[in-house]
Amino acid sequence: MRLRLGPAELAMALAVVVVAAVGAFYLSMARELPLERSAMGQRGLIGWLNASGVEARYAGLETVTAGEGAFRILPVLDTDLDRIFARPRDDAAYLETGTERDLDADLIRRKAELLPTLVIAAKWQRAARLSGHADPEFLLALSETRAAFAPFGLDAVQLHRPETRVLEFEVPAGPATPTRRGLLYAPQLFAALPDPECTPLVTVPGGYLAISCTGADWPRPVHFLSDPDLMNNHGLGLAENADLSADLIGLLAKGAPVLIDTTDFIFATPQGVPTPARRWSELLAVLAWPNTLAWAALGLLCVLLFWRSWVRFGPAQALYDDRMSAARDASITAKARLLRLADNDSQLMQAHLHNRLRRIERELFGRALGGDPLGRIVAHLRRSDPALASGFAQAAAAVTTAGQGMDTARLMTVLDNFERQAERVVHGSR
Repeated sequence: MRLRLGPAELAMALAVVVVAAVGAFYLSMARELPLERSAMGQRGLIGWLNASGVEARYAGLETVTAGEGAFRILPVLDTDLDRIFARPRDDAAYLETGTERDLDADLIRRKAELLPTLVIAAKWQRAARLSGHADPEFLLALSETRAAFAPFGLDAVQLHRPETRVLEFEVPAGPATPTRRGLLYAPQLFAALPDPECTPLVTVPGGYLAISCTGADWPRPVHFLSDPDLMNNHGLGLAENADLSADLIGLLAKGAPVLIDTTDFIFATPQGVPTPARRWSELLAVLAWPNTLAWAALGLLCVLLFWRSWVRFGPAQALYDDRMSAARDASITAKARLLRLADNDSQLMQAHLHNRLRRIERELFGRALGGDPLGRIVAHLRRSDPALASGFAQAAAAVTTAGQGMDTARLMTVLDNFERQAERVVHGSR
């Protein structure tokens, strides 16, 4: 027995398949924790800085004037700035990659030129984020962590990882708190200063955790952090890393808002040149010689056009008159013109009557018929309103007999009577 599906059943089956596919897709996506919410993100740093009295937020499309108003924290989660990341077909190879955001060297350098910046090097493979475990097997090769320094010409950077699994250290803080105690798992440090123009910011046993470097063509120093675990969600909860991070960022930001930059575009615009004030002399320059000739020619042309239009058409006239008696005045004007044209000519009056009867016939019957329209209209009216039929016939007869020898006032009365009867026929006989 073969199962046959109708159109409705087939549509239902397709809908179920589509819903299942979409659900499977979202379930697979749900397994990958978003970067900023994972152990490798900086969402916790924003909350801690705000709680410490430092304004912090993610960078967006807002415009920030270059050199003012913000301090940028730039995690460089890209192990090869010269190539666009392409996901390997093999899942194991994909987990071993460390590129979470595609960046390029020119973009990173421009970001550092526009705002004071702390550049954070990469440390962990993608497997650390997806598994939620900071295992030494998930560490990137040291050669893949140097991409953060390439845009600044610091090719001599040497990062190393001491043999100790956990590094505990203390750094000077301030008068209220003499020292801060930090802790790093599988620490990643600068083995030495990469350039004579670099100075240490945080020194720990075995190397430097944070340094600041200047360049001949850099507008300001650029700061570098070798181990992201000091400021990411994974490391903030260890020892006093959160307080140490807040102290370091507060020292570098100098009271400016902190922007965690996870974007791949430039959102700050360079400081522009102030626009000079405009003067009236610049506008008057338009009227100076030889522009005077053009203005004189334009003025002469306008005068000529106005004069010619006045001579030909006269003064401007209103197209419509909104007075209460405007319709009556227009009717009287039209009738007076008809009488002047007729000049007591009975043939012209007959033509006017015939055209008016044809229009009434079209109003009553939908079309004009041949023969005598007056007879058909009167016959039609007698069936519904004999008095109106009689009055209309008499008014039409009066127009028919009007002609030579009748004065203008009498003609006006005859036409007015006929028009009143015609309006009653059209609007009162239906």
